[in-house]
Amino acid sequence: MKVIFISIWLSLGIISAQGQKQSKKITYDYLTLFERWKLILNNNNSFILTTNSIFWPDTSITAAGIFTKGDTTIQFYCDTSILQFKTLLKGDNTNEEVIAQSRAFKGTKGVINFKNVLRRVYDTSVFSNSIIATYYRGDGTWTCTITLFENKTYEISESVHGNVEHSEKGRYLIKDDILIFMPSKKNSDWLDKYGNPKSFYFSSDFIVGHKRIDNEQETHYYFTKAPTDW
Repeated sequence: MKVIFISIWLSLGIISAQGQKQSKKITYDYLTLFERWKLILNNNNSFILTTNSIFWPDTSITAAGIFTKGDTTIQFYCDTSILQFKTLLKGDNTNEEVIAQSRAFKGTKGVINFKNVLRRVYDTSVFSNSIIATYYRGDGTWTCTITLFENKTYEISESVHGNVEHSEKGRYLIKDDILIFMPSKKNSDWLDKYGNPKSFYFSSDFIVGHKRIDNEQETHYYFTKAPTDW
């Protein structure tokens, strides 16, 4: 099997979130209009990179192989003979290209710092340098944004074909590098689909919800920082 070496630098807490027992399947779910995929790690040290859609099951495996991990790193060995798009071995604009070409991602605060694909589409000067920003998740048809304001409030908007289907407001706190959401509406559970609202990760370019389904599987949902004039 022809392989290429992929090294992703991680913090200690990434693969085993918050000291919990590691799940048998861990999915990193990245969804934007310009780049959408799921990176799935299995407990037999295999991985697959698939296409991602919220409206139908994954239909295409982009890459696959095996991985090994140390205390602070995870190393992927991609079977390039079944790599769906050989063009991924050229260029440096997308996360798939980084994965296919053995370049490194860094990890902080329990988050793999993938490339923010919006930065290659928009002028990088219009991105906030702080956590105060709008974070986006969607495929163009369905869109969800979470906006954090300086006064420690937030606003969520979810729309389909431009029509708002859900919105809510609340307050947030940052404690021990964890983002805690406190909805104004009592018993609101909208954020639960992406993980515990009291335990979201964040980094310079992402808010990440961690959803543990059971002892068998868990998913990390990425909301990507958008430009300030979004």
